[in-house]
Amino acid sequence: MGGIYGYEEYLEAMAEPEHQEHESFMEWRGPFYPELFDADKATKRMRRAEMYDLVKASPSAVIQQALKEYVERHEHEEGE
Repeated sequence: MGGIYGYEEYLEAMAEPEHQEHESFMEWRGPFYPELFDADKATKRMRRAEMYDLVKASPSAVIQQALKEYVERHEHEEGE
């Protein structure tokens, strides 16, 4: 995906399950749990990553890691 036109295609494909690129974009994007997204935590992680090296820690990877930790924490709490 590149630039505004690539993002536009991505949005179209994600909105339409029959789109020829829908499945490949779903695989590329990975799991997405909007109800679990913690904007404050993601912002803190992105700011922390800026101090280290944003080339190695892309914002999407930081957000995915924050979501993964959130899900794991809540699964652990449910198990107790």
